[in-house]
Amino acid sequence: MLASVVCAVLCGHRSYAAIVQWLHLQPVSTWHQLGFTRTPPQSTCFEKMLSRLTPAALEDALSDWVQCGLEISLDEELQAVSIDGKTLRGSLSEHHKAVHLLAALDHKLGAC
Repeated sequence: MLASVVCAVLCGHRSYAAIVQWLHLQPVSTWHQLGFTRTPPQSTCFEKMLSRLTPAALEDALSDWVQCGLEISLDEELQAVSIDGKTLRGSLSEHHKAVHLLAALDHKLGAC
């Protein structure tokens, strides 16, 4: 269930209802990859799970997933980076995509 919450939030779905809606719109093969063998639960189950999950338990679960599942070491101090994107208003035309601007800021260096 936690993996499905992470995936939905990364796709921009932030409420319990939006998370469940995102999950239920995925193909059955995605449900299986997320560990569901039957129809995924509704929003009340996610609400109960997340309300009982402490920040420390969430951090531990995500750290274990990153280190074991993704095989990425977290021994080093992590570097903070902020990323922001904007779509320029009025830049969409019939034959061209809208212009999208993306900026990244390294907090330690202070440079983009």
